[in-house]
Amino acid sequence: MLFGYKPSKIEVDTMVPDLSNTGGLRPDEFVKLMALKRSAQLSFGDQRQIFSVFDTHCRGFLNLDDFKRAFKRVIPHLSEQTIIEAFREVDRDSDGLVCYKDFEYVMNYAEEEDQVHLPALT
Repeated sequence: MLFGYKPSKIEVDTMVPDLSNTGGLRPDEFVKLMALKRSAQLSFGDQRQIFSVFDTHCRGFLNLDDFKRAFKRVIPHLSEQTIIEAFREVDRDSDGLVCYKDFEYVMNYAEEEDQVHLPALT
Protein backbone atom coordinates (compact mmCIF):
# COMPACT_ATOMS: atom_id res chain seq x y z
CA MET A 1 0.00 0.00 0.00
CA LEU A 2 2.97 2.33 0.58
CA PHE A 3 3.65 2.25 -3.17
CA GLY A 4 0.08 3.15 -4.15
CA TYR A 5 -1.05 -0.38 -4.87
CA LYS A 6 -2.35 -3.13 -2.62
CA PRO A 7 -2.13 -6.54 -4.28
CA SER A 8 -4.76 -9.11 -3.46
CA LYS A 9 -3.79 -12.27 -1.57
CA ILE A 10 -4.08 -14.25 -4.80
CA GLU A 11 -1.69 -11.87 -6.59
CA VAL A 12 0.80 -12.07 -3.75
CA ASP A 13 0.58 -15.88 -3.69
CA THR A 14 1.22 -16.09 -7.44
CA MET A 15 4.03 -13.50 -7.47
CA VAL A 16 5.89 -14.60 -4.36
CA PRO A 17 7.11 -18.14 -3.75
CA ASP A 18 6.32 -19.89 -0.47
CA LEU A 19 8.07 -17.76 2.15
CA SER A 20 7.38 -19.93 5.19
CA ASN A 21 10.71 -21.75 4.96
CA THR A 22 12.87 -18.81 3.84
CA GLY A 23 12.28 -16.35 6.65
CA GLY A 24 10.78 -13.73 4.36
CA LEU A 25 11.47 -11.79 1.23
CA ARG A 26 14.67 -9.76 0.77
CA PRO A 27 14.14 -6.05 0.01
CA ASP A 28 15.72 -6.32 -3.46
CA GLU A 29 13.39 -9.21 -4.33
CA PHE A 30 10.39 -7.21 -3.14
CA VAL A 31 11.40 -4.16 -5.19
CA LYS A 32 11.91 -6.31 -8.28
CA LEU A 33 8.48 -7.94 -7.91
CA MET A 34 6.71 -4.61 -7.37
CA ALA A 35 8.57 -3.01 -10.30
CA LEU A 36 7.36 -5.81 -12.57
CA LYS A 37 3.80 -5.28 -11.39
CA ARG A 38 4.05 -1.52 -11.83
CA SER A 39 5.55 -1.72 -15.31
CA ALA A 40 2.80 -4.10 -16.35
CA GLN A 41 0.20 -1.61 -15.13
CA LEU A 42 1.64 1.52 -16.73
CA SER A 43 1.37 0.69 -20.41
CA PHE A 44 1.98 2.84 -23.46
CA GLY A 45 -1.70 3.80 -23.49
CA ASP A 46 -1.55 4.90 -19.87
CA GLN A 47 1.50 7.07 -20.52
CA ARG A 48 -0.18 8.60 -23.56
CA GLN A 49 -3.31 9.30 -21.52
CA ILE A 50 -1.30 11.02 -18.77
CA PHE A 51 0.45 13.16 -21.37
CA SER A 52 -2.90 14.05 -22.95
CA VAL A 53 -4.24 15.25 -19.59
CA PHE A 54 -1.26 17.60 -19.31
CA ASP A 55 -1.60 18.69 -22.96
CA THR A 56 -4.85 20.61 -22.44
CA HIS A 57 -4.52 22.44 -25.79
CA CYS A 58 -3.98 19.18 -27.78
CA ARG A 59 -0.80 20.52 -29.40
CA GLY A 60 1.32 17.41 -28.95
CA PHE A 61 3.76 19.18 -26.64
CA LEU A 62 3.89 20.90 -23.28
CA ASN A 63 5.38 24.30 -22.65
CA LEU A 64 6.44 25.56 -19.24
CA ASP A 65 3.00 27.05 -18.50
CA ASP A 66 1.30 23.71 -19.28
CA PHE A 67 3.78 21.98 -17.01
CA LYS A 68 3.18 24.46 -14.16
CA ARG A 69 -0.59 24.16 -14.50
CA ALA A 70 -0.45 20.35 -14.42
CA PHE A 71 1.83 20.25 -11.40
CA LYS A 72 -0.23 22.82 -9.51
CA ARG A 73 -3.30 20.61 -9.99
CA VAL A 74 -1.54 17.41 -9.00
CA ILE A 75 0.93 18.66 -6.36
CA PRO A 76 -0.18 22.16 -5.33
CA HIS A 77 2.42 22.58 -2.58
CA LEU A 78 5.39 22.07 -4.93
CA SER A 79 7.51 25.19 -5.36
CA GLU A 80 7.65 26.92 -8.72
CA GLN A 81 11.44 26.53 -8.76
CA THR A 82 11.09 22.75 -8.40
CA ILE A 83 8.57 22.67 -11.25
CA ILE A 84 10.93 24.68 -13.46
CA GLU A 85 13.80 22.33 -12.65
CA ALA A 86 11.61 19.32 -13.41
CA PHE A 87 10.61 20.90 -16.74
CA ARG A 88 14.26 21.45 -17.66
CA GLU A 89 15.03 17.84 -16.77
CA VAL A 90 12.19 16.51 -18.93
CA ASP A 91 12.96 18.88 -21.84
CA ARG A 92 15.84 16.74 -23.06
CA ASP A 93 16.70 18.82 -26.14
CA SER A 94 16.29 22.17 -24.32
CA ASP A 95 13.91 23.58 -26.93
CA GLY A 96 11.47 24.89 -24.32
CA LEU A 97 8.93 22.19 -25.16
CA VAL A 98 8.26 18.72 -23.81
CA CYS A 99 7.10 16.44 -26.61
CA TYR A 100 5.62 13.02 -25.99
CA LYS A 101 8.99 11.32 -26.64
CA ASP A 102 10.59 13.42 -23.88
CA PHE A 103 7.72 12.57 -21.55
CA GLU A 104 7.83 8.87 -22.41
CA TYR A 105 11.59 8.72 -21.86
CA VAL A 106 11.27 10.26 -18.41
CA MET A 107 8.40 7.96 -17.43
CA ASN A 108 10.41 4.89 -18.44
CA TYR A 109 13.65 6.25 -16.98
CA ALA A 110 11.92 6.93 -13.67
CA GLU A 111 10.80 3.30 -13.50
CA GLU A 112 14.39 2.13 -14.02
CA GLU A 113 15.66 4.58 -11.39
CA ASP A 114 13.04 3.37 -8.88
CA GLN A 115 14.34 -0.16 -9.31
CA VAL A 116 17.94 0.87 -8.73
CA HIS A 117 17.74 3.60 -6.09
CA LEU A 118 14.95 2.60 -3.73
CA PRO A 119 16.31 2.40 -0.20
CA ALA A 120 16.54 -1.00 1.43
CA LEU A 121 13.38 -2.02 3.22
CA THR A 122 14.19 -3.46 6.61
